[in-house]
Amino acid sequence: AQRAERMAPEDIGVLEGMQYKRDMITDNTNKVGDSLKGTDVYDVDQGGRLTVFRDKDGKTWVANGHHRLELAKRAKSFVKIGADGKPAPVPRSVEVNVLDAADGWTKEGARGRGALENIRDNKGTALDAMEVVSGLGIKPEEFDKYGISSKGETAKHMGGLLNLDSDALTRVRMGDIPEASAAGIGSVKGLEPQSQRGAVADAVRRGY
Repeated sequence: AQRAERMAPEDIGVLEGMQYKRDMITDNTNKVGDSLKGTDVYDVDQGGRLTVFRDKDGKTWVANGHHRLELAKRAKSFVKIGADGKPAPVPRSVEVNVLDAADGWTKEGARGRGALENIRDNKGTALDAMEVVSGLGIKPEEFDKYGISSKGETAKHMGGLLNLDSDALTRVRMGDIPEASAAGIGSVKGLEPQSQRGAVADAVRRGY
């Protein structure tokens, strides 16, 4: 179960380990990159609804929406675009979906939920997404059951990475080979682990 609320952004914390995305994180306090650092105005419609986890002590933590929360906390103004196309000031609050420990939600469950929401929106790298999906025990053939489109770029690459041999996958984690190239190798049906490792090594030599 979940419920919608409005909250002051300052009342929502950033919990270590909740942000599944690791690539391009430049602000380790808020666990965000620079994508929204260029503005200090929070458009409540563009911000949409964040997903948060409320623990057994009543503290609230962001599960999906780290970048939007960071912007909301430092924003000098909150606005809503009116019918005339102009921004009008609105109260300083964000809309949230609450995943409450009182309803059985855990930190791990909320993290998985937040990650799946990002994956559906093609946000984050396929490698980071794969780590979460693998931890949740989700197989590529089950993506549609979770509302993940198999036609999305993240899902396509994620499916290929999930099929890779562990040694080949290590080369991806080390940055030796682009995840798109590695995912292509993992997507080849019937390719044995030794052949996968050889294909990855060959791609590295060729600079793919």
